[in-house]
Parts: sequence; structure tokens; C-alpha cells
Amino acid sequence: MLISEALTQHATLTPYYPAIISENQLINYSDLEMQTWGLVNYLQTHGVKPGDVVGLHFSSQIIHFVTALACLRLGATQISLPINEPQIKQKRIIENYNLSSVISDFDHQLASDRQRIIVTKLLNSPAPKKQTNNISPTTNATYVIGSGTTGDPKCIPLTFSNLEKLIERDLAIRPMKPAERHLYPSRIDYYTTKRRAFGCLVAGATVVMQENKGSSLLQMCERLAIDHLSLGTAQAQRLLQSIPAVKTPRLPRLKTLYVGGAPVSERLRNRLRTQINQNLCIAYGSNEFGEACIAPADLQQRIPGVIGLPCPGVTVEIVDEHDSPCSANTVGYIRLKSNSLFSGYLNNPASTQKALKSGWYYPNDFGLITNDGALVFKGRADDLIIYQGINIYPRDIEMTLEGHPNISESAAFGIRINEDTVVPVAAVTTTTMTTEQQLLEHSQKNMGWHSPQRIFIVDELPKNTAGKILKRELAATIQEKL
Repeated sequence: MLISEALTQHATLTPYYPAIISENQLINYSDLEMQTWGLVNYLQTHGVKPGDVVGLHFSSQIIHFVTALACLRLGATQISLPINEPQIKQKRIIENYNLSSVISDFDHQLASDRQRIIVTKLLNSPAPKKQTNNISPTTNATYVIGSGTTGDPKCIPLTFSNLEKLIERDLAIRPMKPAERHLYPSRIDYYTTKRRAFGCLVAGATVVMQENKGSSLLQMCERLAIDHLSLGTAQAQRLLQSIPAVKTPRLPRLKTLYVGGAPVSERLRNRLRTQINQNLCIAYGSNEFGEACIAPADLQQRIPGVIGLPCPGVTVEIVDEHDSPCSANTVGYIRLKSNSLFSGYLNNPASTQKALKSGWYYPNDFGLITNDGALVFKGRADDLIIYQGINIYPRDIEMTLEGHPNISESAAFGIRINEDTVVPVAAVTTTTMTTEQQLLEHSQKNMGWHSPQRIFIVDELPKNTAGKILKRELAATIQEKL
């Protein structure tokens, strides 16, 4: 397949180019090729066959990544069992998706009734003289478990064909040159990180991993001369918190700084351009679809709240509740189309029917398309608040509140006060002493009838491991207070 062929080619043409770097380890393309084959042979001796569904449960990111490459070469379907996820969730995945074995670099009790394969080090083995590739493009390469922010996590099966086309899109968005270095602070457990790392190898670039959790991200970028940096929204906020408020970029040599995974406020965008790097790109997408839109720095400065223009090979439309296209600057449902669209959620026809219609993917998000063809995000459709007959989009409230100089983060949602009435409220974290009344006056001045009825000042907003705010959990807490 694409990744395996690219790895073999780079091992031959550029054998001493670094393929993977961490704080204390470097693996070149030649060694990575041998180590991948070493693990292919090792897994085969333990009975792993093409089509088997195997769980990857590692503390070492590098061993996890090389094992993932070996699974691709072997034709086994891989599914991550992140070590920082609750064990009950990991066990549920093992049972629900009938994993044949769990591959790990330490002993564990996750699956006492399944084969446990321990890989504590990388193994070398030369590539066979005659390599055969009989893996069907329609074979599942990976199962991706959703974040579960809107209910039970759904399983997204991605075939080898899906994965290859998604990687091709990644490289069209992030054109990387051989030997350029791309740092992924998120663990390789997470599908988007792993897919982008695969793309690095296809391009002949270098994957840089933050193996030690306590390492300084800023120091890694400076010491290892990083060219491209990808961050989740929460990671970007933490990076800014770790440095003094300065007006000169701390990482001026970055060619691109990508941030996404959750809404990025205007203030956060401005701070990142000013204090980290001016080549900021905002990304919008999903596990199911991959990245759909990218907003470069110049577009962000022209259109507040923009999340980008469609990526190559992607079509974006805004439609109403009857699936009829909306005119420009009209809020409606976002729908997406590409040649890499997944076929449906595993064992979940109801969710599949809701998400996939006539070749389109519906991420259940609201947005609008400007006259320039740019997409502006208006929030999750499930979060829409209808108050006194008026549609109130939580993202509008959040953007207004985040425009206040004392607010660092916000989340808007509806609270039911009786059988017939849901009112808009918000929760915020602040940087300076501020009262609810001051914030209400700010929002009413800027939003009128669309402003929240209450604003709760909290110490922090609850988030999942991907950095997305858990609005349902937050709403339940506020509901109890009321």
C-alpha cells in the first residue's frame, strides 16, 4: 500500500534521513524499514493474520508507531487503546469489536481472555527478497473510536483505500519536503496524530514525537528545529500559558502552525500569531471525514470566526432542514463530500443513516458560507437553543464573550427551567476579577435578545482527552445549581 511502498522507497533512496525523532532517540529510514519488518515477522509468529482486529496499548509512542506500521504491512485491522483512557472503556472496546489480541509494551490485565502480545523493544529483520502485497483496498486498516462528546462513542471503520486518500489530502494541505520536521505533541494513540505521522513518512519527512510528557514543547521546537507544528486548541492554550506575554513570536522559524480540534477564539488566534508564529492555520474536520477546511492567517484576519476554505478534493455546502442548499451568509447544516468518505459506522445503522445521505457526510454542525466561499462555524446542531421562538447559536454567544478582555474561555448552552422553556446561559473562565453583571452587560450590548440570561464564572471548563468542552456535563452541573 501507499505507506509501505513509500517507506521502502525512502529506505532505498534516502536511507540516512531521519524518519522518527523523540527527545532521546533517532531512527532513520533504513532502520525503520528493518524494524517494521522485524515486527511483521514477530507478530506473524504469534499468529496475527491479515484481517485480524488487534488492539495497540503502548506506553512508548515510538514502539506503538512502528507496530502500527507493521500492522499495515501485515493487513491487520488496528484499533488504539490509549493508556490514559479509563480501563473500563478499553475493556468495552475489546469486547464490542471482538479483538483477537492486544499488543502492548507492558504486562496488563485488560484482556485476560484474549491473546496478549508483548513488544518491549524494536526488532530488526531484512525485507524479504520478494515482497507480495495482496491486501485488498477494501480491507479495514483501522477502527477509529469517536470522542463520544454527544453520546456513546461510535466506531468508524476506515479501509486501506480510505486511509490512503486521506493521507493524500493531508499532504495536499500540508505540503512537506523531505527531511522537514513535523512535531505532534498529541499521543500517537489518537487517530488524527497517527494518520498525519503516516503522511510524514510518505513525504519523506521526519515525525517528531514528544515521548516524555514533562518535556517543554517550546524547548523541543527550538532544540530540534521543528518546521511544522500541529496542536489541539487546548494544547495551544497551554503553550501560551507557559511563556510570558511578549509581542515577538517565540517560534519564528516555523513554516506552519496548525491548530484545530475545537473552536479557536479570535483572541487565541491573535495571541498565537503574535506570541508563537504568524503562519497560523486553523483546521476544521472530523475523525470520520478528515480535514475539510483550512483557514490560513490572511483569511482569518479578513473574516472573523472563519474556519477555512475547502481542502483539495472536498466539497462543502450549507443546507436547510430539507437538504436544500442555502444562499450565501445563511446559517444552516454543514455537509461535506470527498472521494475518501467512509461507508458507515460499525454496527450502528441509525447513526449511519443520520450522518451519510446521498454521498454526503453530515457532521451535525451549523455554519454559513460567505460570499468568498469561506466557511464560518456556528456550533453543533445539537446545541442549538430556541428561546422565545428565536434560534440562538451558542458559538455566537461564545465569540461575543471571548471578545471581553477578562474572559479566557467560554461555553454556551441551554438550560431547561420548566417543561416549556429552555434559556441560554454560559459558563466562562476569567483572567481578572470580573462580575456576572459586567459580563451580562457586555453580552447584552453586543447581542441584544440573543445574549445569555445567566453567566457562570467557573474555575475551569470540563474537557475530554481531545480538549473538547463537555457541554452536557457542564449543563448538568449548572442545572443542579439552579
